[in-house]
Amino acid sequence: TDEASEKRTTTMTATDAQPLLTALDLNHKVSQRAKSTPTSCWRVVSSEPELLSLLSDLKANFGTCGYLPGLYEYIVPGTNRLDLKKSIEHGLVLAFDGSSVVSASTKQEGSDCGNDESYNDGNGERAILAFTIDKRISSLKSRWVCSIVATSHSAFETALWYACHSSEVG
Repeated sequence: TDEASEKRTTTMTATDAQPLLTALDLNHKVSQRAKSTPTSCWRVVSSEPELLSLLSDLKANFGTCGYLPGLYEYIVPGTNRLDLKKSIEHGLVLAFDGSSVVSASTKQEGSDCGNDESYNDGNGERAILAFTIDKRISSLKSRWVCSIVATSHSAFETALWYACHSSEVG
């Protein structure tokens, strides 16, 4: 109701930071598949050349734009993107390989959900998730931007859930 929503808004303080899906009360809209995707399906992108290679692969094989969306711009690794460089250095750029999500449930606990070979096999769903700080943002409580490139709605949903709920994303 409007009254309950207003009460939540007026009682919230700056220390009550919440994940986006929780703050908007949208957790119930995310599929069970996205919620149950193992964190082992994600890996850290460790360099700008690796990120460029992954973006090129998504563009060539899956029809994505080949760039990370940003605030009124594309985010592309380069000398003028210190924000992205810092994010890579701190493990805040990740790649999702959904090609073995289905078979992951039949694997033994502790096994990986994918690896470099399955990432590049052209099958399955893929996503890249990047957290960057945009110093131009001044009207929000946070300057963090979450950028997602995904090959499908399901991969996007998985990335969004991971960004909002993973304990590995600090």
